[in-house]
Amino acid sequence: MLDFAQEVRQNMSQYREVLKFPTDEDLNGAAVALMRLQDTYKLDTASVARGQLNGVQYSTQLSADDCFELGRQSYNNQDFYHTVLWMSESLKRHEQEKNRTNIERWEILEYLAYSTYMQGNVRSALQMTDELLTIVPTHQRALGNRAFYQAAIEKAPGTAETVQPQTAAPVVDDLPEREVYEMLCRNALSPSPQVLAQLKCRYVHKNEPFLRIAPLKEEEAYLEPRIVLYRDVIYDGEIEIIKKMASPRARRTPVCQDKARQDLSRSVTVIHIVAYEAGHTDAVTNQCVLLHKQLCEVL
Repeated sequence: MLDFAQEVRQNMSQYREVLKFPTDEDLNGAAVALMRLQDTYKLDTASVARGQLNGVQYSTQLSADDCFELGRQSYNNQDFYHTVLWMSESLKRHEQEKNRTNIERWEILEYLAYSTYMQGNVRSALQMTDELLTIVPTHQRALGNRAFYQAAIEKAPGTAETVQPQTAAPVVDDLPEREVYEMLCRNALSPSPQVLAQLKCRYVHKNEPFLRIAPLKEEEAYLEPRIVLYRDVIYDGEIEIIKKMASPRARRTPVCQDKARQDLSRSVTVIHIVAYEAGHTDAVTNQCVLLHKQLCEVL
């Protein structure tokens, strides 16, 4: 047993030298991204936890611990709507898993009760806090919260009645296009037959000598405003070169960016710059120069 433990420690030490383990920031980013997908595609929490999307099994199920961690990350972001969703799911799975979980029921109830209160459901929050105190009678925070909830109910009993849970995530920004963007992601919007009849595909060269040799495949997606797609601009091998060079310099970016065209132009220029900074071979550098030229002519 000792030999096995020593071997595990050595293996972990070796992996630390070549692998970068996820940080708290990575975990929080992954949780936020999952919530965004859940809202955009209106995914049921229980289905996501089962690894199912639209009835299709895509991955393994999440455990009570996994759901708890997703709820905890939402709580840390003061997103009490998603905290309630994922802590409730964790509570259900905790009943099923029993001895296969590392969290206690009272821990889930602590997050769930306060988040429920923050959503306006004071009586439910009090009930959960009472249950928590039956498990851990000396829990100081829960004792304080129970007194607070009781005072709130006594002070304004009409407003402390159980309210209907929210059916949507809290608005995190006031971008008018967000709702349309989410509908497009769900394929809930499509052009009318009249618009589709006017859309065309064509080869274009934009009077660029390079593109006269290899014209772009342009596909119209919409006319007003004019939106076009360019097909087969770069290929899998070229994409892998970009990914290989960009990975060491990857950094987080906002979900929505202003001045998208300027940002894209700058990102294209980086392809050229990075090749020389990284000291790649002439073959790779030449490939980057070619890509830089090709993408600039598309813009």
